[in-house]
Amino acid sequence: IYKGGDRGGIFGFSEGDTTGASTFHYEEGKLSEMKSFDYKNGSFSFDQSIQYTYDENGRLFQILNSSKEPMITHHYNELGQLQYKKYGKNQDGEIDEFWYDEQGQTIRHIYWGGTAPIFDHFFRYDNQGRLEAKETWSGPDNKEDVFRFFYNDEGQLIEELEFYPQYGFEQRFKRVYSYYTENPVSGN
Repeated sequence: IYKGGDRGGIFGFSEGDTTGASTFHYEEGKLSEMKSFDYKNGSFSFDQSIQYTYDENGRLFQILNSSKEPMITHHYNELGQLQYKKYGKNQDGEIDEFWYDEQGQTIRHIYWGGTAPIFDHFFRYDNQGRLEAKETWSGPDNKEDVFRFFYNDEGQLIEELEFYPQYGFEQRFKRVYSYYTENPVSGN
């Protein structure tokens, strides 16, 4: 369920016996706050608030919890590309780190848990600049696909395969994407 416009919106969700709603608030076209509410016993109660702050260049800087403590902090390189995402109150336990090529495409992503990498992905692109695969180490000198992406003739992502490195790179998930050529909802 979505209701809203340029200044905000409401998103509702329902799963089993759990229902809730979230409101999204925008300032100058940027998400500034999300408030979540639980629905129990016939009424809504406030759950949490998340605030979004931006740097002087309009890039997302921090995501703060209800206590105004950092949940995620974004750091950018001199070209304005996301270099690090640091997580948690102390910002030193979990870190996403990104590298780019001369064309500005992401070529590597390491997710750190403290000083040890949890995963290390290398990005591979096709001759049209579309992400073809994310690879990781399968041995000291070899890499295998962890994710593989497929596109239709219009360049839209139509299929994504995910493989499980811990179990010999066996297929874990297959996601299939569909696109509508016309608006399926009538405006009448």
